[in-house]
Amino acid sequence: IINPIDFHPVNNKRLSAWAYCEDATLSDALSTSFMILDFKEIRNICDSNDSISSLLIESRNEGFEVIKFGKFFEDIVT
Repeated sequence: IINPIDFHPVNNKRLSAWAYCEDATLSDALSTSFMILDFKEIRNICDSNDSISSLLIESRNEGFEVIKFGKFFEDIVT
């Protein structure tokens, strides 16, 4: 994924990002955006619209961490 701000490949600890919403095209765009955006920006997007949720997988020294925003993933993923 290329960061549109500096046109360099994204280099972060995010292994994967999923977005859930009612529109498949928007979900695809959000999933790509969530690979680049920071936690605060993702939380703001999910908090501003109840129909948008996000699940992120971050690399950690001892494995990985699952971060969830929004109602959909909070309710179904433990």
